[in-house]
Amino acid sequence: MLITALPAASWRHRSAIFSPDNRYMATSTEKWEALRVFDTTIGTDYMEIAAEFPAPDALQTVAFSAGSRLLAIGSSEESKVLLWDLKARKLVRTLDPGGEGTHAIAISPDEKHIAVAVHYSETVWVKNLARSGKDVALDGHGGDILSLDYSSDGSMIVTGGNDGTVRLWEAPSGKLLSTYVVFPDCKWAIFTPGGDYRCSPGAEQHLMWKVGVEVEPVTAGQPVASP
Repeated sequence: MLITALPAASWRHRSAIFSPDNRYMATSTEKWEALRVFDTTIGTDYMEIAAEFPAPDALQTVAFSAGSRLLAIGSSEESKVLLWDLKARKLVRTLDPGGEGTHAIAISPDEKHIAVAVHYSETVWVKNLARSGKDVALDGHGGDILSLDYSSDGSMIVTGGNDGTVRLWEAPSGKLLSTYVVFPDCKWAIFTPGGDYRCSPGAEQHLMWKVGVEVEPVTAGQPVASP
């Protein structure tokens, strides 16, 4: 059932996302330099956020904070990330982690950090939004990081990359906690940086362990080098 019809854009919508509290809905279109943010409690009221990216179809990534106050906007053409305060209806920060466009953005639940994955980079940039705060880099993937998110309590960050792994990080320190791999036969394994692992039955056939220069197949219960 259609609840309300929002004002139409002149181009096809390619993305739409709700804020966690369901108050706001952000939409972007194929050939539009701006983002529309609708207040669903009013229906037709919306903000048009001029993203100021170099190409008319550059809007790539949108992320709300858990409290629905902040909205982060990323571009496919450059690494600049715009941070808007929706309650104040104004741009509060422009961030630049470097690179050539953003794959993924996530804001920590306490709104004190923002994590950004950019094109052609194996590192996630975690920016402390306090002016004097320390930034953290998450290094470990073997290719671009395509997705990321915070845990609900903000203590961990999960990242997924085109190297075929999912990695779990300690958010405050940037320490790698574990690496998750799914093999072509759908068997899986989880590694810690120290070489401990758990895996599904039969997954040992895909693993190797190394002592010095010797590399041998893994049998159940043996430690294994992390990929």
